[in-house]
Amino acid sequence: MANQWYQLPPGTIVGGRYHIEKVLGEGGYGISYYGTDLRLKLPVAVKEYYPGFWATRDCRESLDVKCSQAQEESYLRGLARFEDEALTLAQFHMVPEIVLVRDYLEENETGYLVMEYLDGQNLKQMTDGFGGRIPPEILMPLMESLILAVQKVHEKGLIHRDISPDNIMMLENGHVKLLDFGNARDVTEDRSMTLAMKQGFAPPEQYRSRGQGTWTDVYSLCATVYYCLTGKLPVQAMDRLTGKKLPTPGELGVMLPRRQEETILQGLDLFVDKRPQTMRELWERMYASEDAVSETEDERSQTVNQTDGIGIPTVDSNKTADGNSTLLSSFEDLRNGGFREVCIAIFRKLRGLSGME
Repeated sequence: MANQWYQLPPGTIVGGRYHIEKVLGEGGYGISYYGTDLRLKLPVAVKEYYPGFWATRDCRESLDVKCSQAQEESYLRGLARFEDEALTLAQFHMVPEIVLVRDYLEENETGYLVMEYLDGQNLKQMTDGFGGRIPPEILMPLMESLILAVQKVHEKGLIHRDISPDNIMMLENGHVKLLDFGNARDVTEDRSMTLAMKQGFAPPEQYRSRGQGTWTDVYSLCATVYYCLTGKLPVQAMDRLTGKKLPTPGELGVMLPRRQEETILQGLDLFVDKRPQTMRELWERMYASEDAVSETEDERSQTVNQTDGIGIPTVDSNKTADGNSTLLSSFEDLRNGGFREVCIAIFRKLRGLSGME
């Protein structure tokens, strides 16, 4: 795909060090590029602050980002938040489940956040690759380490505020990474927060400027689990407040240990005080219960064929594309591998189905 006139052209060098090779994607506030660190000879992801609603540029004439005088204050305030994202990520360089920031710099009248390049599939892509649903046997172990990683974020007084399937990536080595801390905020300060929400994954308090806390991320994470398990976007919080019902995973044909299903639904409660208040509490309810462990085999056996401990979900062939059927049938070949080996094989199969190989 050809570059747009406002995107950095291939061959651009940022900061005298980072060679831009291609565009990875873009959102409302920025453009992400694949590049190479010329000094360390490593692939990197370079995120450029480029809020198209406030700024403009034509790279055929200049790489400098420009904005009108009327938008300058908003532009600079956004740039300061962009730098805050870099500072936030830098605090978690020892947490393997959080994307690693390598550098931050400003030039071309804008800012650049340089991060490790992640070769993987986000959970939205994984869900699609499984024909619309990730089997619990694969998803739930992946989410355990992520929940504990978000707990570490909370212990720093921060909340993420944008946990969703497209901000969680599974790598080829079977690990998961949490991305995009652009909406993260410090909850130790008594001040209002900007409105930031992703419909279906945002709790009611995120539609307001106050009342957000660690429980807000609990809701979003449980909404992410719900989506990946069921293939259905959770009913929007504001619609639920007017009486629209949220179907349970069981009602949508997903078989989970009762304790885990109850915990997911508690995390999705519209009332803050009825949810687990912390990720640690969520983890304890989800994984540390002996009841959940003892229920697993009995309940799973109703819908899952066992292959030496690796579940093969029953799939509706009318709803699953040929490629995805191949993916699911590949579980038969994984019976001798451990969980990490299963994840690696799944990743490679997903790459092949998406045309990446």
